[in-house]
Amino acid sequence: MSTFIPGARLVFPLADVVAAAEHAAASPAHGLVDGDTGPYPALWWVSDDGTYLMSNGIPAKGAEPDDDPRRLVHADGWGPGTDTWELLGGDDICEPYPLCEQGAAEDGGTFLDALRSALAEGNTDLVWQISADGWHETRVTAARLRRDGRTGRAGR
Repeated sequence: MSTFIPGARLVFPLADVVAAAEHAAASPAHGLVDGDTGPYPALWWVSDDGTYLMSNGIPAKGAEPDDDPRRLVHADGWGPGTDTWELLGGDDICEPYPLCEQGAAEDGGTFLDALRSALAEGNTDLVWQISADGWHETRVTAARLRRDGRTGRAGR
């Protein structure tokens, strides 16, 4: 049985999320996750050593993901060395969020355009409300933006 924290949330610094998204959008090639039928720019929500959003853009030849800090954005309080077992139920995850797909944002635009607009409007954080359904199925149930800055460890 999952040990998921009901009503948990993750807080990501919006400027860093936008930088990772811009990296993915500008990259000439993109990584794939299970089930993908072709490459496309996306942010991956990953949980393994902490939980983070990551560009799926493949950088220049020879560069490693850790060499480019724009590619990876940890949730506040869930950086390297934190155990996400109690937050997400124990399974490692990698969920793609397409950046350039029309209709992905509430206004019918792209997720990338929504992120850019939110940053331009002065928002500072991307806040994801998450829930678990069934056995280790985790999903984002709401995303919102805020301007009031950080309030400590997210999800706790």
